[in-house]
Amino acid sequence: MAMKLLYIAHFYPPCGGSGVQRTTKFIKYLPTFGVSVCVLTGQSNLDERWSPEDLSFLGDIPSIVREYRVTDTATHIFDHSRVKALLIMGRQAIADEKPDLILVTLSPFEDAEVAARLSAESGIPWVADLRDPWALDEFQVYKSLFHRLAQRWKMKRDLATASGIIMNTPFAMKILLEAFPSFRGRSVTSITNGFDPEDFSTALSKNRSGRFRIVHSGTFHSKLGLHQRAHALSYRILRRCTPGVRLLPRSPYYLIQALVALREKYPWIVAQIDVVFAGVMGEADLKMIEGSPVGDWIQITGYVDHQKSADYVRSADLLFLPLHERCGTEKSSIVPGKTYEYIASGIPVLGALPPGDARDFVEAAGNCWLTDPGDAEGIEAGILHFFAQWQNGSISYSRSPARIHRYDRKNLTGELVRFLTEVKAVSGGSHATGFETHIDTL
Repeated sequence: MAMKLLYIAHFYPPCGGSGVQRTTKFIKYLPTFGVSVCVLTGQSNLDERWSPEDLSFLGDIPSIVREYRVTDTATHIFDHSRVKALLIMGRQAIADEKPDLILVTLSPFEDAEVAARLSAESGIPWVADLRDPWALDEFQVYKSLFHRLAQRWKMKRDLATASGIIMNTPFAMKILLEAFPSFRGRSVTSITNGFDPEDFSTALSKNRSGRFRIVHSGTFHSKLGLHQRAHALSYRILRRCTPGVRLLPRSPYYLIQALVALREKYPWIVAQIDVVFAGVMGEADLKMIEGSPVGDWIQITGYVDHQKSADYVRSADLLFLPLHERCGTEKSSIVPGKTYEYIASGIPVLGALPPGDARDFVEAAGNCWLTDPGDAEGIEAGILHFFAQWQNGSISYSRSPARIHRYDRKNLTGELVRFLTEVKAVSGGSHATGFETHIDTL
């Protein structure tokens, strides 16, 4: 069934980074399922760390997609004038396009208000797609428990009028329904992130003069981890983090410890291993790396576009995937976006992961070594395990297609379309008459 969709997205090409990938790939494949898309977005406020320029994503946007870009100069995420500008432009988009549904990708979570207001005014149902679990995200740091609870209240309030809610992992959907029992019985689903086969379609040689390569792509979070460790007492008293969460493992800290141990035990190994960090490094990341005994062993690329990042992933002999630590058997709801491309590449994965979807997905895909976050000895053992395989020629660079099929971006877009079709049918959304009269008012 043909469908028109108004897609609200703050992170949108030519911006790059992890926040733009899910939106871009959905928009790329939605027309193949009979869905026409118009996009409501802001100015391309480029930020070196979180939204760097990445022109490669422009090629993923079909030419038939109409864009409504806010031109107001106040486009800061938390600025009320930004919300006002989006509402004005969104009303114009609805008047022009007459969409069947409004889909908003979150974060920024303030955009839920934009979608809800446009829906209330137009009578068009809206759907929230949460790239992260908002106030239920155990990795988020707040000023205090009060601030966390206030954000949780806001999350419940702002999602209350959504006709559908999409979480990006099964466990995130579970904790959403546990946190907000009133959402049970509503249209709620989980659709994971994934990989685009076209990003892995070109031939790539692994010829690197006989060196075993370890690659990490994307960002680390050293600053958060070091700050929590330095102010552990205040974090506990103020409940700034979810109890039992330790942030430092989501950094190169424990990999560096493992590399130092390897260098001390096997000095000759330096000549046989490359270590590459492909992505933007913050100041704390750089100090941690450059101040370590193995700083000269690690190649830092800086930001590279998404295609180049995928090429670095495919060039690896071992991919490093760290996550934060959770207390005991508590599960994590977070799956870093790189996880799916790591799995798709076929390259062995060294995962320092807590219980949760990320660990389950990597384990189910196979060709991996799993250890707990912050376990430097386990990371060292994983490196030696695959290094030995590489030395004797038995290392595998493939996975069964059946194990990665579920993460294909086109298949995931099909899941999205089926869910939106169900929401549309249940909501019976219709266009409000006289909507055009609201264009110049708040």
